[in-house]
Amino acid sequence: MLYAYSEATTIKLTVILRKAYGGAYIAMCSKHLRADYVNTWPGSEVAVMGAEGAVPIIYHKEIEQLNYNIKDLFIQEKVIQYKKVHMNVSAAL
Repeated sequence: MLYAYSEATTIKLTVILRKAYGGAYIAMCSKHLRADYVNTWPGSEVAVMGAEGAVPIIYHKEIEQLNYNIKDLFIQEKVIQYKKVHMNVSAAL
C-alpha cells in the first residue's frame, strides 16, 4: 500500500477526520508521500503519538522525582501543553 501511494501519478487528496498518529499518518498518503492536497476536519489531531502516551515517556525523569500527590497534576499540565504545541495540524499540512 505504501508503494502504491508513493508511486501513484493521479491526484492524491487526503482528509484527516479525527486522529492521525505516527506511522499511520505517514502511511496513509501524507504530504511526506507527496500528497497533492492534505486537509483536516476541525478538531483533528496530527502528532507522533497521543499526548497521554507521549508525556510519561518525555518527562519520565521529572515524574519519577515528584511527590506522589503532585504527579497527576504535573502529568495533566504537560498533556495540555503537549496537545497545544505538538498536536498542531499546521505542521502536517
